[in-house]
Amino acid sequence: MDPGNLPGKIRETLYSEKVLKSIVVINLLGTAFGFYYYRFQFMETSPLLWIFVPDSPLATLAAAASIIFYMKNRQNSYLDFLAFLGNLKYGVWTVFVLLYMQQGFLSYQPLPLYIFLVFSHAFMALQAFLVLDYSDFSWKPFLAAFSWFPVNDLLDYSLGIHSTLPSSAGFSSPVAWVAFSMTLTGALIVYLVKKFDLESKFF
Repeated sequence: MDPGNLPGKIRETLYSEKVLKSIVVINLLGTAFGFYYYRFQFMETSPLLWIFVPDSPLATLAAAASIIFYMKNRQNSYLDFLAFLGNLKYGVWTVFVLLYMQQGFLSYQPLPLYIFLVFSHAFMALQAFLVLDYSDFSWKPFLAAFSWFPVNDLLDYSLGIHSTLPSSAGFSSPVAWVAFSMTLTGALIVYLVKKFDLESKFF
């Protein structure tokens, strides 16, 4: 194969119906597992706050829905930006937390589950750029999607409803700072990519 055609071949493969459907299925399975993973936290949290608990499962559900809408030529920019920001933010955040608190997690989690969580959340961060690649930029959906995450972060670290961690994490912790910074980083990436039409550099 001509190396010069590699990016085009990658894009052709990635956007094939078979691969997109596979990504949707993976995300739906991950969403189901994520809600199961959070089952104990749901029981300890007021139902009024349940929407703020399963951050990663909601992000993967948004990604699956976004891709389905894209395949049906019925794109929704609100959904696309929620999927991008959520998958990038919680993918990177979770990988950071798992590595940062490695000993704590491994004290009560089996190694295979720990490894699965690291790689599945790394996949979330990567697939965010697939969603961004096909999304259409406009200010209203972008700002609406962005506004959700600071509110979620404030509730996470003021009420402690973030994902269960081996040790406490308040507003001054590195865990919180990564969460807030990834919200801003994701928003900046969306703005720069769409403002300067850089998505072609992904695929």
